[in-house]
Amino acid sequence: MQKVASYLSKIASELEAKNRPEEAGAVEVLASDIAIMDKSAQDMIAAEEAFIQTALTEYKEADRQIEAAAKKKKKWVQSIGLKKGRFTEYCKREGFKGPCQACAEKALSSPDKSVRGMAGFYKATQKFKKK
Repeated sequence: MQKVASYLSKIASELEAKNRPEEAGAVEVLASDIAIMDKSAQDMIAAEEAFIQTALTEYKEADRQIEAAAKKKKKWVQSIGLKKGRFTEYCKREGFKGPCQACAEKALSSPDKSVRGMAGFYKATQKFKKK
């Protein structure tokens, strides 16, 4: 648009040189209006670019926070500090191939509180077939 405004200013100068001041004034006003519109359009573009940049920054920050939360988030079993494989080791020591319903039943009658806790947790987290 700047080229158009400068071209119209040149035409206005030529019209003044030809002693046509009214037409030259009208063209000069038109050139001025175009220059103002060009400045306004540039301001709007700058505002849009700033808005897009702000939105992009906010999006990146939200994405970073989501990724950080996903890395930080643990399974509920991990968050209570259970040691994986303790009940399996107990069952193998007691002669079973691994954790099973029979081992859990035997462990529930154990005098050791931690063994009863592991057995109760095992039964609560497993789905057994009903007889």
